[in-house]
Amino acid sequence: MPQLHKEQVIFGLILGILISGIGITWWNSYQKSLNPVASLTAIPWNSTAASGTSDPGTAAVSGATTPEVRSIIVYIVGAVKSPGVYELPEGSRLDTAVRMAGGFDAEADREAVNLAMVLQDGSRYRLPRTGEEATETESDTAESIDTRSSAKININTASKATLETLPQIGGVRAQAIIDYRARNGPFLSIDDLKKVPGIGSGIFEQLRDLITV
Repeated sequence: MPQLHKEQVIFGLILGILISGIGITWWNSYQKSLNPVASLTAIPWNSTAASGTSDPGTAAVSGATTPEVRSIIVYIVGAVKSPGVYELPEGSRLDTAVRMAGGFDAEADREAVNLAMVLQDGSRYRLPRTGEEATETESDTAESIDTRSSAKININTASKATLETLPQIGGVRAQAIIDYRARNGPFLSIDDLKKVPGIGSGIFEQLRDLITV
């Protein structure tokens, strides 16, 4: 009997050790199942940035370039409040140029021109006044508005309408030139134009290469 009791004790101890080992192993596995992140390596929220790569869509946007906007230069004269040379984006309409020139003046014949026409670089556009003979035909080309010859204007023989095509010469100054001719006779030289009221040295310098006697 004592020998049998001893063997039972030893068996019980071995069985207890095995059960304890199994229990510890099961407990560790159970704890890991409750907290799986603890066994993983942390990954930055922006993994593409951390790895030095970028999102293809973002790269495409950041690498895009804004298309270059070309400009044109046109000369607006006639029945506008501020005749002159203006720079506009390519593809602009005559209406935009008229607005830049201060809009039509009180004498303008607003229906005599096609405000929807596309402007051409380097062209001159003359807006007629009411009662002036219309020499242009309405179309979608720059030639539909008066594109006069580049020949110099004779200030002794030019009409009021022709004088108004000169820079800074509106209806008031054009009439002043005609009145001066009527009182004093023809201009002897282009420098005599500075004797006309309202035409100083600054305006004359803009006209010097455009006029003759």
